[in-house]
Amino acid sequence: TPDCPATKDAQGVWRRKEISARRKVRRRRRSNADFRAHVLARDGHTCVECGSTDRLHAHHVIPVSVDPTLAEDVSNGLTLCPPCHGRKHPDLPAKWFI
Repeated sequence: TPDCPATKDAQGVWRRKEISARRKVRRRRRSNADFRAHVLARDGHTCVECGSTDRLHAHHVIPVSVDPTLAEDVSNGLTLCPPCHGRKHPDLPAKWFI
């Protein structure tokens, strides 16, 4: 599996090793940054709700918690400014969208 690459141990025997949690987080951050960059570029770096170009966010239309397979799917993303993004998530703290 991709999370268990093979490496040789001290005796020259091939072994599988687990990728550290830190490395998985780094990989996830990189994919989030790629998702954000692609969504913003597709939408012309403009909020699709109000047309703002200030401090834009990439919003997942279908939350990753509902369908993780769509986490990196650009067609599942919208470019939103913080106020518009906050309106999409009325249940979350407003300070997240300032």
